[in-house]
Amino acid sequence: MNNYKIPLLFTLLISLSLSSIAYSKSISVEVADTQETSKQEYIHAVGTLLPFERVILRPELSGKITSVNFEEGSLVEQGQALIKFDDRLVNAKLKNAQANLSNAEQNVKRLEASRGSATAQQIDAARTAKLQAEAELEMAQIEVDHTTLTAPFKGKMGLINQYAGSYIQTGSDLTTIVNTEKLKLEFNLPERLAHTVELEQPLQFSVDNFPKKKFTAEIYALSPEIEQEGRSLIVRAIYDNQDQSLLPGMFARISLEIPLGYNVIIVPEEAIFSAEGKQYVYRVVKENDQYIAKLTEVILGERSSYAVEVIHGLKNGDQVVKVGQARIHDGSAINPVEPK
Repeated sequence: MNNYKIPLLFTLLISLSLSSIAYSKSISVEVADTQETSKQEYIHAVGTLLPFERVILRPELSGKITSVNFEEGSLVEQGQALIKFDDRLVNAKLKNAQANLSNAEQNVKRLEASRGSATAQQIDAARTAKLQAEAELEMAQIEVDHTTLTAPFKGKMGLINQYAGSYIQTGSDLTTIVNTEKLKLEFNLPERLAHTVELEQPLQFSVDNFPKKKFTAEIYALSPEIEQEGRSLIVRAIYDNQDQSLLPGMFARISLEIPLGYNVIIVPEEAIFSAEGKQYVYRVVKENDQYIAKLTEVILGERSSYAVEVIHGLKNGDQVVKVGQARIHDGSAINPVEPK
């Protein structure tokens, strides 16, 4: 019994030794999987950042400014009183209108309660006078309201052009208010590319203040017509500027990714090498429980900063040698190592 075990054990040891020798001859290389991704075209444009909302504050009546209730560049809330005008005259008109309305209402009541002594014509005239008094009161109230300029929305105040004591004409520019919590990014696309953009499409842009940083915006509006002078389409995107890092008026460089509707195979740039004017990769092939490097010619497409398109020679799911090509040749036994 023991005599049979010795040769069997010896044979097993020899097999393991041969396997170890074969494995030790394998060259360790770093490998990467091919990836199938949708084909994109990148369009580059330039644009300008605009405030989400911007209003020039102008008075709707002439008068003297009595107070300015904000600081330049300060944040104000919607409805906050900003600039106050002298309201003594318009308040007097308001009181007079209130008195006229009260008198007109009493006159209508007396005539209606006269039990036939008042003619229908008299009652109609009294009712008309009441409606006129109501309209005059409403106009007087509007004039009073116009003596105070309020913030139409939450935003930052601009620089003021007039101060308390100044007499201002109707329609004069006093200051601006802007909403910069969001910014609009406006740019033009050539007519030939007008069909490639759509609503809710994301885009990336950069500004000179942060040259190494990429910002993301989303298209929210497209012009309904081609601009005749430049033969281009005006596009607007929205950017969330809650941190207030960007300012309206900044120049932006835009990169817009356009899907072309079909897929391509990509591999890492490092996997490609040239020989005699042709492009090759080492494809990882498994033969008899051993991984082999198979020299494979490829035809390349466009390159990006990290990958290369392979038009012919590879398919999705193939594995290629990424690092270590100089130590192997066609048919070399390799030990694939996945990148960490």
